[in-house]
Amino acid sequence: SKGFYRRAILAGLAFSLVGDTFLIEPRNFVYGLAAFLAAHLCYIAAFARAGGGRFNALSLAAFAVGAVMLALIYG
Repeated sequence: SKGFYRRAILAGLAFSLVGDTFLIEPRNFVYGLAAFLAAHLCYIAAFARAGGGRFNALSLAAFAVGAVMLALIYG
């Protein structure tokens, strides 16, 4: 529904703002990264609901690339 989509996008924007705020101070990098992760999860939820839950191989590939990058950074 439009209500869920709007709330999820707004939450994603709010988490992005929090992430930007944390990144002002370099020692809070991990907190900023976590906030951006939360933002992206909100966006994924909004877009998945708007897309009717249909499988999209390109989205899965982008998620996999992000997961590999995260593993390389913290692995």
